[in-house]
Amino acid sequence: MTATSSLQALFERLVRRSGNRLLLSAYSWVNGQLRILRDLETGLFDDHEAEAQALLTLAGREATAALRQGLKTYHDRRIQAAPILALEAAAQTGPPRPS
Repeated sequence: MTATSSLQALFERLVRRSGNRLLLSAYSWVNGQLRILRDLETGLFDDHEAEAQALLTLAGREATAALRQGLKTYHDRRIQAAPILALEAAAQTGPPRPS
């Protein structure tokens, strides 16, 4: 198992720990929708495995404040890369269809 896939398992455990079934359902749905972007991240972020391992290490140490900051940095990085990820996803799947 890679650090990246272990990180996804950590995210699910954190959501499950909330005990909120609606939150878990929403997380599962969004997680499925974001799969193509996670696959593209591996080409965009050369350090994605090291980044995941660092977060897993923080989680293992139960360093709550540091983990919270690490997760914020992790997600902020992806938010900043969203335009590039969206363009790459569209190139793979085609443009969105009007509803």
